[in-house]
Amino acid sequence: MLKIAAIILIFLGVGRVSAASFDCTKAETPFEKTICSTPDLSVLDERLSVAYRTALGGLSDGAKKEMVEGQRVWLDFARHECSPFAELPTLAYDEGGSHCLIQSLRRRISVFENNRMLGGYRFYNFDDYSYAPDHSSPMWATVATRTRNSTRIDGEGEISKNFNIFISQYEDRHFRPRNQATALDRGKEAEQLEGMSSSVNLHPIDIFQKRHLMLQKTDWYYGHGAVHGQYFISYIHYLLDEPRELTANDVFSGKDWEDILANLVKIEVKKYMKAIDYDCCLDLDDADKIKDITSDTGRWKFSDAGLGIQFNPYEIGPYSEGAPLIFVPWFELRDNLPNGSSWR
Repeated sequence: MLKIAAIILIFLGVGRVSAASFDCTKAETPFEKTICSTPDLSVLDERLSVAYRTALGGLSDGAKKEMVEGQRVWLDFARHECSPFAELPTLAYDEGGSHCLIQSLRRRISVFENNRMLGGYRFYNFDDYSYAPDHSSPMWATVATRTRNSTRIDGEGEISKNFNIFISQYEDRHFRPRNQATALDRGKEAEQLEGMSSSVNLHPIDIFQKRHLMLQKTDWYYGHGAVHGQYFISYIHYLLDEPRELTANDVFSGKDWEDILANLVKIEVKKYMKAIDYDCCLDLDDADKIKDITSDTGRWKFSDAGLGIQFNPYEIGPYSEGAPLIFVPWFELRDNLPNGSSWR
């Protein structure tokens, strides 16, 4: 079994380790012992090893260095995230810690799955992990965490440089700067984490007409002691060849497109809410509120068939319904699309 630590050593150039060279009878750290003694963790450990090697494949030296550093930071984070009050155990992790590690490895595998080629561009993840002991919460939530997973385009061309500048500036506005020391044991920043765990995941999902890059952003937070966490989905639209963020005027023309789109979405929302027998929480008679939602490009999810409007939990359905996406076909919007629009 090829361990996470061994994989990191390989790509740091520290030494060559093969699957046959790792013997679980020689596991020394609580982390290694727990992986070796927990079948589900052993399987996930091997999957993570493959996902990590695959994510590193084909990257430039600079991008690979950032990925390796991110993996080193994550490994330290995972070990502490799953320890009571972020204090590493002296023996193997208990049952709760093992379950936490399983969830942590699954999330990390998911992050690596977003490292891929899309539209001829090589995307890779750029992330940040922080933790702090939480003495203010119930005993099942003794570590406050904050994670940020973002993306970059590998390469030295103008498109990759411009996009990476754009996304870095976006992170400066919406994310906390990358923290090299993940343990937040004192100070205001640790206090800000107390009682709460949160994450932001930003990854590319599609490219249209070889120029319109669509990224999905998922914000999640969990107040320690709550029944469940809450999340919000939004989108970023970036024009690779301009380079700039897409605006509503790039898609629609005319003065009444906002009213038309709002009315079409309202009709579909009524159908949706009736089908699930739900009458909370969006006031469909509040025209301005509906228009604010439907004209927000951060709510738009493009597809070849139509324009999706993203709603989030509780807005038009119960939490169990998730984050509903209401689609309006392009042909119903054609009168408000500019001549020559690819969506007509």
